[in-house]
Parts: sequence; C-alpha cells; structure tokens
Amino acid sequence: MAATGEMPQFSHALGPKWTMQLDPTRSDGQAQTSVDILYRNKLVDVVEGGKGKGEGEGEWPIYAVLSNGEKIGADYVISCIGVAPNTSWLEGCDFDIAEDGGLRVDETMQTSVPDVYAAGDVCTLSEAITGPQFFQIRLWSQARMTAEFAAHCMVNTKEAEFLDLGFDLFTHITYFFGRKVILLGLYDGQGLGDEPEDDVVLYSRATEDTFARVLLLRGRMQGAVLVGETDLEEVCENLILSGIDLSSYGPELLDPEVELEDYFD
Repeated sequence: MAATGEMPQFSHALGPKWTMQLDPTRSDGQAQTSVDILYRNKLVDVVEGGKGKGEGEGEWPIYAVLSNGEKIGADYVISCIGVAPNTSWLEGCDFDIAEDGGLRVDETMQTSVPDVYAAGDVCTLSEAITGPQFFQIRLWSQARMTAEFAAHCMVNTKEAEFLDLGFDLFTHITYFFGRKVILLGLYDGQGLGDEPEDDVVLYSRATEDTFARVLLLRGRMQGAVLVGETDLEEVCENLILSGIDLSSYGPELLDPEVELEDYFD
C-alpha cells in the first residue's frame, strides 16, 4: 500500500496499460473512466437490500459495507483479496525469507534449513525451476502442484524428475459466473513492463458465449485469457511453448472462421 497522500500503484488485471485510464493525473486529453476507486477502506460486511436499511437504501439487491461506514449498492460483490505468506512466527530462525515474505526454496522445494521443505502459499519458488512463461501466484492450483512435487522430492522418488507439473508455463483454470476461465502464460504481460510498447500486441475476439485474448511479444505468443468453451487452450499452450513467430497472421489469429488446430497441430 502506498504511503498516505500517494497514489497506489495499479496492477493490470485486464491487460497491459489498461489502468492508465484510471489515473486522475492523466493529461493526454482522452476521456476519463467513470469507475470510482476508494482507497484505504476495507469490506467489513455484505448485507441484503432492505436489511439495516437507511435513507435511500433498498434499491439494490445487496450492499457492501465499508470500514468508513459507507454502504455501496450492487448486483454482485466480488471480494478480490491478496495472499501474504504467514512466516512471521519463524522470525529468528535460520530460514531464508524471500522479499515477498515466503520461505525461499531450491529446485527440490527444500528450504535453507536442511531436510525442511515448504510448498503452497508459504513458499517462494526458485527461478532455477521455472520457465520464462511461468510466474508464481498464490493460487490453489500452484499450491497443489508444489505440494505434489515436494512430496516426491522428500522421499527422493525417481518420478520427481519426470513429473509434468507445468513449471514451464503458468496455467490456471477456474469458473467465474458459471463460465470456464483459463489463464495461460504471461496473460497479463507479467514481467514485460520494460519491453518497447510497440513490441507487445494484444488480439482479442468475443462471441455471444466466449472471449479470447492473446498477448504477443515480437510476434511470439506469451499468454492468453480464454473464457467459455473456446477450445483454444491446447493450441495456445503449444504456441506459447514452441515460440513460433506469428507476426504474419495478425488479428486473423483469432478469426472464429479459422481453425487454429489445423494450422498448428
């Protein structure tokens, strides 16, 4: 969190640079967004419309109650909370604590203390075991993956070396409002902030039931966001890992009439 009086640093959950339009200091003459951002508040409760109702309330199905006492009416309340590794109880021990607060582990998930392993949200992965399109984010899918790998490493099984656990490519599958959501690779341009702006290209397509967006760096796919039954996850995964130059395809890469699997099987 930024210090008092400073603007917090935005992340880009919907793609590189989209949050520029949320910056009130913007001076390029483009229209500002109608999104209101409330800083230094916490969500303390969610109440149904009409319950604990005050003046002007009852028009929305639910209300978000903030720590400053304000109530905001909404159709949905989506709580997006972060995860902080709980390692404060290990202060004073010999563990190597990473900058993000996690226990730093090596390529076998072992901490700096011999014969002590860590997995899940509490660990910080070594770059020695991750690929260029992988980044650590504390989700259940990665927690399960690291736990499986750590278990094999602890008993020194031969299978540990050959486990297909996806450390080469970030992958997360979930469901949001009943729709399948697949995130692949550097889907949000993670780590590409220093690349020339013209080298990073986004292509997207939307149909009645699906949405797809891919991110290319100098013509090579780095990540993808797939919503609904797009049937593109396998071909996008292969294109990211293979590093094929897709510059010549342009936006037609996501043309609904083009079967990508036929070109890149």
